[in-house]
Amino acid sequence: MKMVMNMKKNIIFDMDGLLIDSEKVTFEGYQHVLKDYGKEITLSQYQTFLGRTVPVIYGKLKDYYGNVDSEEIVAKVHAYMEDVFEHKGVPVKPGLYELIDYLKENAYKIAVATSSSKIRAEKILSRIGIRDALDVLVCGDEIQKGKPDPEIFLVAANKLNAQPCQCYVIEDAQSGIMAGYAGGFDVINIPDMKYPCEEYAAKATIILDTLTDVIDYLKGNIKNDFDFHMHSIYSLDGQYTCKELVDIAKSNHIKTIALADHDQITGVKEIIDIGKKEGIQIIPAIELSTTFHDYDVHLLGYGIDVEYPYFKDLPELTRKRMQANMALMMDKFKEVYGIEVDKEAILQSDSIWFTLMEAILSNETYNKMELFKDYIPGGKRSGAAIANFYWDQCQKGSSLYVGSSYPSLQSSIDIIHKAGGLAIIAHPFRTFYHNEDYLKEVIEMGIDGIEAYSNYHTKEMNAYYDEFAKKYGLLITCGSDFHGKKKPEIQMGEYNLNKDGTSIVHALLEALEKK
Repeated sequence: MKMVMNMKKNIIFDMDGLLIDSEKVTFEGYQHVLKDYGKEITLSQYQTFLGRTVPVIYGKLKDYYGNVDSEEIVAKVHAYMEDVFEHKGVPVKPGLYELIDYLKENAYKIAVATSSSKIRAEKILSRIGIRDALDVLVCGDEIQKGKPDPEIFLVAANKLNAQPCQCYVIEDAQSGIMAGYAGGFDVINIPDMKYPCEEYAAKATIILDTLTDVIDYLKGNIKNDFDFHMHSIYSLDGQYTCKELVDIAKSNHIKTIALADHDQITGVKEIIDIGKKEGIQIIPAIELSTTFHDYDVHLLGYGIDVEYPYFKDLPELTRKRMQANMALMMDKFKEVYGIEVDKEAILQSDSIWFTLMEAILSNETYNKMELFKDYIPGGKRSGAAIANFYWDQCQKGSSLYVGSSYPSLQSSIDIIHKAGGLAIIAHPFRTFYHNEDYLKEVIEMGIDGIEAYSNYHTKEMNAYYDEFAKKYGLLITCGSDFHGKKKPEIQMGEYNLNKDGTSIVHALLEALEKK
């Protein structure tokens, strides 16, 4: 993730579930009160209340339980909470006071925009000792439309004498994310009782774990220190030696990396030795070329035994398969688009696909064709243009698709496991996006995880794969697919992860230890 230099000086907080740890108490309150009515409330039902105004909650209670006295129920829940807060104190979220101190010391203006009533908000904020630190307070009974409508945040910004583009909204709930996004604010999400689903996570500027993390974000210090997908010169399309990769990692303060060369483990021992000397943790890895329902699918193997016999002859076998596929591809270019290249010279090059595309894109006649307009400099897919062209234009269903002779995904997963490793689907991109049938099929095949965060994905894709992996108990990994000059827009350590990834690293390392 790129470091962020903050220029906004206005912060708009939600309250419940963000500043105070009230949502669990509120849920307990609803369970306690509804029991007296002979009713039950599930967590998923309660989560629909999060961030909503009291009138909206009245309506949801009637939707769930029919003709009940919803006003009486809410009043009793508030009384329950008041009793808890009176006897046990109002539980504040970790990092609250440190964050407020930081904001005041650095001349930020602070607002709270809460769906709670004015009376309740004033009482709680005073009890926890931050009311006097606020420049603005806007409450649910002062507005017409509740979240996810942006009105409450727009009113707060106006009272701060600021435009939405000059403010951060900090929210825990999905309705708050949507309200901030709809109002044109950058939204910092700190999930409480529910991690945002794909639709909402994609609308958050960043997702953090705690209020303490907000300080680092505002300082520009949020930068993950790992990268689980990169290539060396042994991949042939990689630019850097193992020593150079370690040096780049060290200069970027990256502590843990995985070398995942294409169908090749030659560099793994070398980079492990170098990493030990330089204090960089190295995960032995490989990226296997496979096929699945006639799609090219890349499979990452982490923690593999590099002495496993299958890997010995794999580079030569892979090159022969690549030559056969690319020969057919060049025939397709000629047949469909009239594009002719020096086939024999390209087939003997080190990096066949990149050499082919460089020859085409540098040709002033061919690069003016409609087919390539998005991939030439200035085009919307010109970053990592050659890789993007392959995934966009050469897959199943396209005019340039030629099929593949690579091993099946199932057999490759089995090989990774036999070699003592974890099998992770690399940059699943469009092949698996919103295709749960395919994803469930590869789960049955035995995959251990998904590279949910990738430079090839949109924010929506990243959020979708993150959510899917969590739903099915799969590991989540992140990788830049750093190659160097072959993919110049891709930098080591950057893979569009908009949150702190410490838990992702720990989960992968723990899983590797158990293998």
